[in-house]
Amino acid sequence: MNSITFAPGAGHRRVDERTASTGRIAEGFSGLPERVSHRHVLTAFKRAAPYIGVPSRLVHAVDTLMSWSREVDWSEGQRPIVFPSNETLSQKLGIGIRQLQKLLNSATRWGLVAHRDSANGKRIGARGKRRPADLCLRDRP
Repeated sequence: MNSITFAPGAGHRRVDERTASTGRIAEGFSGLPERVSHRHVLTAFKRAAPYIGVPSRLVHAVDTLMSWSREVDWSEGQRPIVFPSNETLSQKLGIGIRQLQKLLNSATRWGLVAHRDSANGKRIGARGKRRPADLCLRDRP
């Protein structure tokens, strides 16, 4: 497999084939089947993780990220997105900011998390009646 990396400079995310592929999969998400909740997905993931070699720290991180997700985020026409700050997320996981950044990068390489970067590098989002969630996500130093 060829390795193409786009490294735009300090403070910006590196993009390689694997992270680009994860982003394309996330963009193609069209909702869960009827009678399947995001909790079912999380349970299946947690049961399968040891057998497919996903480290327990990533399982815990995905579980924590999904705790901010709402059922409506997984419905047709929506994307399951969350936007906690690095500070909040690192406190919840009991790790430092730099450890969190490395953990999120690892989750991206595993194809578990896709990032959506904003121009200013901040995580912003809001839930509403018409648009359950909208966000821009980028790890801040």
